[in-house]
Amino acid sequence: MRKLGRELAAFGLFLLLAIALTWPLAIRLSTAVSDLGDPLLNTWIINWDLYDATHHVANVYQAPIFYPAKDPLAFSENLFGIAIFGLPFYLAGLTPLAVYNILFLLGVAFCGYGAYVLVRVATGSALAGIIAGVLYAFVPFRFDHRPHIQIIWGGWLPLILAAILAYWRRASWPIAIGFGAALLLNGLTNLHYFLFGTLAAAIAIVVLAFVDRRSGWHFWLRLLVAGAIALALMIPVLLPYKTVSDLYHMTRTPDEVEFFSATWSDWLHPTYWSATYGRFASPEDKFPERHLFPGLMVLFLTAAALLVDDKRERVPPALRALDVLIVLLAILSAWRAMSPKHTADVVFTALVIAIFIRLWLRRPVAWRGGLRLPIAFWIGVLWVGIGVIGSLGMHAFFHSLLYHRVSAFHGIRVPARWASIAYVGLALTAGFGASVLIRRRTMPLFTLLLVLAILDVRPRPGWEYAITDVDPVYRWLRDASYRGAVVELPVEEGWIEWQYLLSQTFHHRLLVNGTSGYDPPDDAKLRKLTSEKIWTSELTSHLQNAGASIVIVHDDWLRGAGNTAHAWLRNELASGRLVFLRRFDHRNGGDFVFAIPANCTACAALRRTDQQPDLERMLDGEPVYLARTFGYLDSPREFTIGKRSLTISGWALSPNGIAGVDVLLNGAQRRYPATLTDRGDVQAMFPWYPNVRHAGFTLTIPKRPHGVPKYTDVQVEIVDGSGERTRLPDHVMEW
Repeated sequence: MRKLGRELAAFGLFLLLAIALTWPLAIRLSTAVSDLGDPLLNTWIINWDLYDATHHVANVYQAPIFYPAKDPLAFSENLFGIAIFGLPFYLAGLTPLAVYNILFLLGVAFCGYGAYVLVRVATGSALAGIIAGVLYAFVPFRFDHRPHIQIIWGGWLPLILAAILAYWRRASWPIAIGFGAALLLNGLTNLHYFLFGTLAAAIAIVVLAFVDRRSGWHFWLRLLVAGAIALALMIPVLLPYKTVSDLYHMTRTPDEVEFFSATWSDWLHPTYWSATYGRFASPEDKFPERHLFPGLMVLFLTAAALLVDDKRERVPPALRALDVLIVLLAILSAWRAMSPKHTADVVFTALVIAIFIRLWLRRPVAWRGGLRLPIAFWIGVLWVGIGVIGSLGMHAFFHSLLYHRVSAFHGIRVPARWASIAYVGLALTAGFGASVLIRRRTMPLFTLLLVLAILDVRPRPGWEYAITDVDPVYRWLRDASYRGAVVELPVEEGWIEWQYLLSQTFHHRLLVNGTSGYDPPDDAKLRKLTSEKIWTSELTSHLQNAGASIVIVHDDWLRGAGNTAHAWLRNELASGRLVFLRRFDHRNGGDFVFAIPANCTACAALRRTDQQPDLERMLDGEPVYLARTFGYLDSPREFTIGKRSLTISGWALSPNGIAGVDVLLNGAQRRYPATLTDRGDVQAMFPWYPNVRHAGFTLTIPKRPHGVPKYTDVQVEIVDGSGERTRLPDHVMEW
């Protein structure tokens, strides 16, 4: 119980740090996302995994998107190893996005715990493990990948390495089984990590076999059996990926892989989402996958492991001052190298000279008689080397060889993610440095190092607001009696592709639509027809051949294709190839539902003839009555706000009247009441809301408030006459 309590306390510490350093995510679990793209895709994947597991669907890979494509779940990560930890929250009835965000926080905490275990196994120091856990869990790279929960869940990688080191120290079946379990769960969590981690683990085992030879066959039997079982269990998980790759030619081109291959300078490029180093980066950077700078603290502690020795040798004040100067010059060199406005040539030259003088005067005591560090430290260095060289992708031999010779690597788009292996190695080497320093003055130095580690890697994550209210059309769709699939139009407009997936977590009906890592041929043709505005009978034929029975047209999302889409609908309705069924309220317009009679003769029973006038208004490009509160943000619309002041304006309507409008800044952390104004143009366009006296609203904030970052968001919350609050989608901007 004491050991279990220690493990739970360690995990609890990292969970508290995850909550604190991602605040206010923990209090907005049902609405907050890093952006409105991949987080919604991953929310859908996790929800589908759990829905399939609890509803006994025959084939989890035959997910209900991209109909009639084969195994569409295999177009992206399957996230099985993450979804299983969400099962209690799913069964408790939490919303899909709340389950996703809880798993996000658990993933960050698990990273810290995994590195903690690794360093504790390697050094015997739990305190050093906590320092390493902080540096690994919150490494800046991880917060550039907030949309990718599979990268957030990086805790199995250090546990794989911890199991290898523990096994080499004491070979036993429980440790071997732990190694196999970590290997398997790593593969079920992230296919990138499976390929990278399994190969890095194999290289580490080979190196250990040469350096510290074990001839007993029992030693190798346990390790090989555990590893082989883990890999065998991964085969049915991987086969659908092989199937769809062969069927749809889903491989990455050399040019695409090269674009996402890191360069040496990328290892000095920080992410904008770092509170300490973010001033040197921009969220508009076109290489967000290649922000690989790990922070200075992990490098400092790795250097400490190499340079500091437990021998209490008295160092002359001049040498101590020179050591301090070297540290300061190293920090300044890295700082200037990260800045696009400065060069580090002079400072780096001074650093080299200072190091040369220091070594000429006296070598560090740790270097005398050779570098006396345990083999575990050098395995950490090995993983750093594997990760760095691998991240260079097509710019170096390692990943290039794997891409051209191993078919499993043909689908890897971003070799820069090999950096995840390097971060495990750096956590281990930094843990050795922390253990050496902590042994000198335990608690004071531990406290200092913990504070410095948090300050070094603390993120400043921004969270957007996802509108998770279930639209009426999806409530109808879930229970409607029909056969076949649904297509939602438009296919792509802003973030709607991902919004369709979020809605699919409610109704779970077959969709022709979809978005993922790859697009099957039918979806590619649908996108081509709609993006090139080929709204003709060819589009109807394509939908019919794809097996669509229901067509949902989100009229207010058609934007520039409105006139073309309306003409197409009128022609297809006249020809009988489409049949109008009914209309539902949706945001600022209507959701119009049609049937394709050739695929659904029974759909005629779903018609509502009393809504025909609404259809005619829509086809004429006119608005329709909405029995809900709705509105629109006129300003700001642009991303960059080029003025000191910010003006927020728009309009709002409701059958119950408008009691007030609030403007929310920076993830709703600031709230300002707007002034209601007359908007005769809006009320003339929507003449059905006599209870609304002032449809417009406006607010001018003279300057960006203290504490609101340069890159932030603005959102409007409408309060209707009954007191009900409705939020509009937030607008992300640079102010």
